[in-house]
Amino acid sequence: MASLTVTRSVNGKRASRGQLLGFDFRRPFDALWALFGSLRLLIVLLSSILVLSTIGVFISQAPSEVISSPSDYAAWVAANAQPQYHQFTNLMDWLGLFIIFRTWYFKVLIVLLALNILVGGMLNRAPGIWHKFRHMQRQRADGFYENSPVRVGLTVGDDAATTK
Repeated sequence: MASLTVTRSVNGKRASRGQLLGFDFRRPFDALWALFGSLRLLIVLLSSILVLSTIGVFISQAPSEVISSPSDYAAWVAANAQPQYHQFTNLMDWLGLFIIFRTWYFKVLIVLLALNILVGGMLNRAPGIWHKFRHMQRQRADGFYENSPVRVGLTVGDDAATTK
């Protein structure tokens, strides 16, 4: 009798049970910890923030006095953005490009970056730093003593006898 075996693979690697695209649903805390501790996520977040910040620099942003009132904001868009961006003004306004530093997605990227720095940059490395702090190396390399301004030498026996 024939049997059927189904295996799942992700990027050429066999995925274990409970995993999908490298995320382990059986241990979600560990998977999220690994995600926020990864350098790849840091690079993606920094790149995304860089792109959005560059867009925010090149597209004129609405002043903070105007943003609080919807009618003032609409008047600002009509007076400043409409003549410059013409038919793209509505799309750009819908995407929040005139208030890009106050949009929800920019704030989410900043919070994710803070979590990534907290987990990957501090909490993952804290045990090793604490261990090095508590168990300091007391032995010094020979170069430490050779470059010391105060040295004491010790000669045992005859130098000529030891070199032969």
